[in-house]
Amino acid sequence: MSTGAHSNVWTFVTSEGSEQFHVSGGFLANDVSAVRLAARSGYGIALLPLFEVLDDLRSGMLVCVLSEFPAPSIPLSLVYPSRRHLAPRTRVIFEFILEEVRQVQAMLATVTDKARTA
Repeated sequence: MSTGAHSNVWTFVTSEGSEQFHVSGGFLANDVSAVRLAARSGYGIALLPLFEVLDDLRSGMLVCVLSEFPAPSIPLSLVYPSRRHLAPRTRVIFEFILEEVRQVQAMLATVTDKARTA
């Protein structure tokens, strides 16, 4: 399961670089939430961003498969006017996003370490 126009092509990072794999299945959606719900319901495997499924991985609702073949990273930018004069509410959001990114990075490191030792 995946989303988007090219959801039948999954890209993974291998020792030889990025490689694309054609996949097929009985479910196709253009909504990340629908794909996540289908995976949680046991419909099959899904290629979803880690930040979308982090809580499900922590709770055990979903498990990571093919962890030895991570998907390419997705760049993330946080744009704000100036760090010196951030409004308190902007600073709270900024700190929240940074903490979420740190948690995702920690989860990635854990998954990668498990894959290496398996």
